[in-house]
Parts: sequence; structure tokens; C-alpha cells
Amino acid sequence: QERPVWAVEKLKAPYEDGQALMSTQSLSLDTVACTPTAPYYKLQLHAPTCHMTDTHLLQVSPDHGIMVACSSFWEKVSGSCWDPIRFRRLWNCIWPDVRYPNQNLVIANPTAREAEIRTVSGDIRPPSPRKRPVQLYAALYDFEARSEDELSVREGDKLSVLEKRGDYVLAKKLTGTLESGLVPANYVALLRDEFAKHNPEIQRSVIGAYLVTDKISFATLGELISYYQKNPRTLGVTLLEPCVQQRELFDMESWERPREEFKLHKKLGEGHFGEVWEAIWTKENRKVAIKTLKQEDTKQDEFVKEVQALKSLHHPKLIQLLAMCSRGEPVYIVTELMTKGSLKSYLSSPEGMVLTSAHLIYMGSQIADGMGYLEDRNIVHRDLAARNILVGDHLVCKVADFGLARIIKDHVYTASRNTKIPIRWTAPEAALHQRFSVKSDVWSFGVLIYEMMSRGKMPYEGKSNKEVLDILTSGFRLPCPTRCPQNIYRIMLDCWAPEPSKRPSFHALQHQLDVIYAKFYFKTVEI
Repeated sequence: QERPVWAVEKLKAPYEDGQALMSTQSLSLDTVACTPTAPYYKLQLHAPTCHMTDTHLLQVSPDHGIMVACSSFWEKVSGSCWDPIRFRRLWNCIWPDVRYPNQNLVIANPTAREAEIRTVSGDIRPPSPRKRPVQLYAALYDFEARSEDELSVREGDKLSVLEKRGDYVLAKKLTGTLESGLVPANYVALLRDEFAKHNPEIQRSVIGAYLVTDKISFATLGELISYYQKNPRTLGVTLLEPCVQQRELFDMESWERPREEFKLHKKLGEGHFGEVWEAIWTKENRKVAIKTLKQEDTKQDEFVKEVQALKSLHHPKLIQLLAMCSRGEPVYIVTELMTKGSLKSYLSSPEGMVLTSAHLIYMGSQIADGMGYLEDRNIVHRDLAARNILVGDHLVCKVADFGLARIIKDHVYTASRNTKIPIRWTAPEAALHQRFSVKSDVWSFGVLIYEMMSRGKMPYEGKSNKEVLDILTSGFRLPCPTRCPQNIYRIMLDCWAPEPSKRPSFHALQHQLDVIYAKFYFKTVEI
């Protein structure tokens, strides 16, 4: 019997709005995709015994994980022409470090990475296991060292992890200069671990529940841990001890830089705390953004402490803190520079005015991703708005301006009466009673999506802050913007639920936006 033949080809998907991704648009293997997401791959099976050829699309993306772009795919898997065992072998051969998806499951896996693309014929078998060191890692994202203790890496760099230190790992490059230094732990991923048979991974469902397998979920992380401590057989491994608590790795001295190292070049804007400048970091020979603290602000010590507390945050959708100048005035907060500026200004720019709904949904998903990282660490932003989202090349969005952010222990933070509050973006319980939480950030996210879908329109335009509070308490909500898909407006309304506990988590919001974006992109729905 003649065996089926598998082939994998890279596709160049159309960038224009409203065009379908056609399976016939296969290009050369070295062609770079021009979509705002990762490349797409055509998976083709030709089975002579069935006299048929089927084509399906797979997506591998650091932001969106893996999606199977054909709703009828799973029906065909069970057919005589689709051998699920052979398909799984093919999957493992192309993406050895990515979990094989269950039916109807979209995986949001930030560790997913592009593997070598190859054309395979005949019976597909996984490669023979190679003995590798247990601590062999790859860099998921670019990281610039900010002190002598840290190590600069580029996406895809192979690393040997020598030691884990809280939120960081002591890593050594395996190529080039063989340098070693500290890298944020969530910026690297284990390539292979042939010897570690049990590595349970805790995930979050779309409703915010905690789970290790699809069979049972828990409302809290504590319930999950307690259950598996008492029932180790269901997990296949005994939970022995908790992870080491996060701790501060550096003192302020390691982040402090002489003011003379920075040359202010161009003023980019002004916020509640001071001005924002494009600057040159002369020692590093790179462009950076510098936020200055206003001279008349009397709470500089508190602000510096907050920056120190937040410096351990590392996520590709959060603006990266690089350095600071806290000696003298004004205080400099040095961060990475985003080329397109704030989302608010970008939406009204000529480039921003032509963005489609799909582009905006893709950008909103990135913001939810970054906020989900803060949510997991119980950090409340308190000023989430388009003005505090920065945009880079290829529609990359990052959450910025942590000047108001607080790390809280009791899930709710009560602000002082004299704290400035952006009323139009703030949840009623926070605006009226100064009670901030992750759920008040979710409310703000809904207003942010309104800004995006209205292409920069001011929320509650023409109304005073007092009028805004009055209409919100009476149950009024912002109307659906023109050209906004109804399923996106429903997400906004979910974010504006009167009861904070009824609002979705940021992880659930990211999942919803990803699903809507995928359906649009593969033309299974029209938006």
C-alpha cells in the first residue's frame, strides 16, 4: 500500500483587510510573512488510496500560540485518509517543543517558537532522542543588559542555564563569546528535557480557573495545590516544596546611571508626572525614552521606591525599564523607545487612520497579554488608557506608564483622597471610593478598546467629570462605536459590569480577542 505524502510549506498571507488566506499562495521557504502575526504554514496530505488531497493551515505565533485553521479538520483526522498517529508524529517532528493540541482547543503558548521548516515524505517518525544537558535553554525574546551583572541575548540564542535566582537565571551563551550573566527567567525556555519525566504546568482557563489537565479545574491556586498534594497519583508526581519566593535581585545602585550619560533630543509629550523625551544613551549608543519627574512634585521618594519595586517586571508586552537617575532633579526614568509613540496619537495619525478592525483587535490582544502578566502578580496599573500604550514597528503594542501602579497584597488598593484620578477611564468603585483592583483595570481596558474602535475618540465627549460619574451610577454605558464589530462591543460591556467580580480576567479577554481575530483572518466570520 502506497504511503501518504506530507509536505510543509511557508505561506505569505495577504496583509490587506478582507482577503482570505488561500492555500494556493505557497511561496519559497525563505519568504518572510508580511502579516502582523507570525508566518502561516500549509499542511498538505496526499493519500493515493483515497484519491484525495487535503490542505490545512497551521499558525505558529509567540502571541497567539497554535491554531488549526479548519473547523472540519478534526472530523477528517478520524477518517481513513487522516491517520492521527502519523499526524501527531509530523507535529512533533516540526514543532518538537510545542504541545500537541486537543480538539477544539486554541493554545496560547508564549514559548512556541518557529522550528526548521522541512519537506518530509513517507512514514514520519520523530528523530532519535539526543542526550542533552537538562538545563539547555533558548532565548524567547531580545533582552538588553542594563548592568554588568546581566547578559544581552537575542531571540533564538542557545543558552546553558547555570543557576536559577528568583526571577532571573544565570545563563551562559553556547556560541560566540560564551559570555555569562543574568537573564529574566520568563525570557528563556527549556529546549529539551529528556530526563525530566514529570513537569506539570499550571494553566488558566478562559473563565480564569486553574488547571493542570482538562479533566479538573480549581477556583484558586491554593485549592489546586492542596488537591494534588493529597492526590499525587492523579498528577503522576508528588508536590514536595513550593517555589522560591520572588525577591529583589539588585539594589538601586545597579540601576543608577550618571545623568551625563543621557542627552535629551526631542520632547515627545507630557503626562501627570512630568515630561517624556526621546534621548540618546551615549554609553550604550542607543535611543531611549526618558520620563522626568516634575520639579514641583513633592513625592519623588515614593515614586523612586515604586520604580524600584517594579524593576523586576519582564514581559514582551510591557515597556522595559532600563535605568534611572535619582540623584538630583528631575528624576530620570529610562525605558526602551517605541518608534510610533503613544497609541492615542498613533490612532489619529495617517498610518493609524487606515487600520482595520482586525489590526485593532490584534493590538488589543497584545495589551491584554501584558495586563494579564500584571494581573498574575497582583499589580494594579490604575491609569490604563490609549495614552499609556506605546506602539512600535509591525503594530507591536506595550503597556507603559507605571507611575500610578501599585503592588497590592489585599487585591484592593485604597488611594488617598488627593490622588489624581482619570475619571473617564476609571471604574465607578475606584472613582467614587478610591478602591482600585485588577477588576478596575479591566473596566479601563474596556474604555481603551472603545478608544481604539472609535479611532481615538474621547470617551464621554462633551461631558464633565461629574456628569460622567452621574451617568455611570445610573447605568449608562458608552455606545458602540461606528464600524465596531458587535462581538467586540460585547467584550466592552463585559468589562463594564457594575459588579467587579463579574468582569472577565485579562487572560479571558486575551483569549476572546485571539479567537475573534482568528475567525476574521480565516474568514469564518465577517466583521
